[in-house]
Amino acid sequence: MAFIGSFLSMTVSLILPCACFLAIFGKKISMIQIFFCVMVMLIGFICLVLGTYSSISGIVASYSQPDNFLP
Repeated sequence: MAFIGSFLSMTVSLILPCACFLAIFGKKISMIQIFFCVMVMLIGFICLVLGTYSSISGIVASYSQPDNFLP
């Protein structure tokens, strides 16, 4: 759940809206709008990478620990 959540939530909520906005209004918007869209996409990508890394490391850690509840 954490992997899907971190990967898709950043993609859907931050990266795709800005990418679509730039694709649709690319030539008609100002440089400040382009700059802020690129910054939001960059922050979204950084959060995506960190969240995905964190969830994958948690998955690996949970599978590498021995089962404590077996007699």
